[in-house]
Amino acid sequence: MSNLTQSRFGLPSWVFAIVLAVGAIACLVVARSDPRTPTAMPPLFISELGASGLADIPDEDGDQVDWIEVTNFGAKPANLAGWYLTDSFRNLARWRFPQVNLAPGQRLLVFASGKNRRDPSRLLHTNFKLNDRGEYLALVQPDG
Repeated sequence: MSNLTQSRFGLPSWVFAIVLAVGAIACLVVARSDPRTPTAMPPLFISELGASGLADIPDEDGDQVDWIEVTNFGAKPANLAGWYLTDSFRNLARWRFPQVNLAPGQRLLVFASGKNRRDPSRLLHTNFKLNDRGEYLALVQPDG
């Protein structure tokens, strides 16, 4: 028997994390293709995540915590000030980004540790952790 944890659906946690990430990206792509979506917003997306204890990137405290990667897929720099990460569809403003600029193609790693660190000169940490059973995860534009 493998020592990998399994999701409540019987899948290994790493498979479930990939399914969650692909689903989140698909939802964002559909939202961006909606003609009612403001085109002035930069194309920022959750591009990858490490969850369920498989996050092999230690934070500055040496803790192995989950992480979320946000990428600017646009041709222009983007400022994340006023954007949010959330794991709750009832609270879209759960964790607010500080003023952080992302150049075109640049990625930003945010730890989903529950430590709530927003100093842009240091590593960023959300005020929530990711659920290893899967959950809602969104990158929310300043206008909600």
